[in-house]
Amino acid sequence: MIVSKSYQNCTETEVPGYNDCPSFLFLPHRPVARRKHRIVSQPLDAENVIETANNSSVPPIASHKRKHRVVSEPLDIGNADKTFFASVPPIAGNRKQRIETAGSEILNKEEILHRVDELYALESTLLKKEYDFYKRKIDKNLVQSLNSASTRQVMTRFFEEAHDKPKASNTLRSWMSSDITVINWCPAFLKIFEHTQCA
Repeated sequence: MIVSKSYQNCTETEVPGYNDCPSFLFLPHRPVARRKHRIVSQPLDAENVIETANNSSVPPIASHKRKHRVVSEPLDIGNADKTFFASVPPIAGNRKQRIETAGSEILNKEEILHRVDELYALESTLLKKEYDFYKRKIDKNLVQSLNSASTRQVMTRFFEEAHDKPKASNTLRSWMSSDITVINWCPAFLKIFEHTQCA
């Protein structure tokens, strides 16, 4: 038979192991050494305040310099049409489905899928098994995600920036962190993109 002891009506010292910390940790701290040079101020009246302000060597008030805004040069809209593949002809038909925003066109669903297929055609440094796993995740989820106009807009921006791999990768990363609806395929897409070897 196991006998258990009740600790409901007892003091802390009766409980074994209640406070195993060494007692020297709780000793009061030594007093801090006082300053060698104490500053003694005299009580000031209205006349002393004016006199001291005139005689004291108060540093001048620092003037705040205005920061000049750097204005970047406007984007060349002609460069906005540069794509991941310069030689890709635009897909015929469905031109009415393109949406014009801020001077550049958002690719439609078929055009984005066409560009994704072209990305698949590039040589990859991933192992075949790993590559196929990521490709399946994209193929399974991307089509449904492209029904959203915001997804098409970000993908259009991605393909415009795709010639600059770090910039395009950062676009996808920031998108994934702000939009949870793309989390089921976008990390796989980023992985394939980052491991492609552009010709």
